[in-house]
Amino acid sequence: MVTWIFFLCKKKFLTVRFNSGDAQAMSLWAAAVVGRSDEVARLLAEGANIQETTPLGSSALHGAAEEGHVKVVEFLLHARADINLKTRIGYTPLHIAAKQGRTFIVQALLDNGADINVVTNDGMSPMQCASYWGYYELSAILRAEAARRAAWVAFAMGQHPRLGAKSLVLGLESGVIRLILDPA
Repeated sequence: MVTWIFFLCKKKFLTVRFNSGDAQAMSLWAAAVVGRSDEVARLLAEGANIQETTPLGSSALHGAAEEGHVKVVEFLLHARADINLKTRIGYTPLHIAAKQGRTFIVQALLDNGADINVVTNDGMSPMQCASYWGYYELSAILRAEAARRAAWVAFAMGQHPRLGAKSLVLGLESGVIRLILDPA
């Protein structure tokens, strides 16, 4: 059963449908989109499904990231929302925040482990989204973070030019190798 919800957001009526008839999940998504962190907290405490999505795959985290609600994004991340959940066209919350130029949201997502290398169905990375939409400073931030993470992976895999095989041992002790081989 598909349920419809109507609400006022940015002086426009939006029509949103969900995969289930879960009224709490719909309310959670709406509260996240309009930045009502108090309502998000209440709904989560009452058991709303934080991973519920629209048929296009947009979760509450996607909605809050798109609208730039830092407090709601941080709250949803703390409540264990799937940070790398993709929409049907392959956008993660990081892609959406980058596309909208939401620097503080991007930083919060990166700080919480968002995958910076994931690409959309048409092959765009979050860095490319930021650049395409004209957010060049944000694109530079994402590029620097990607380089920092790539350097750490090279270090952990034993590819450090000075440390060589020792870096593999350091990587194993830190757990990085396990994360690379088994992301779960």
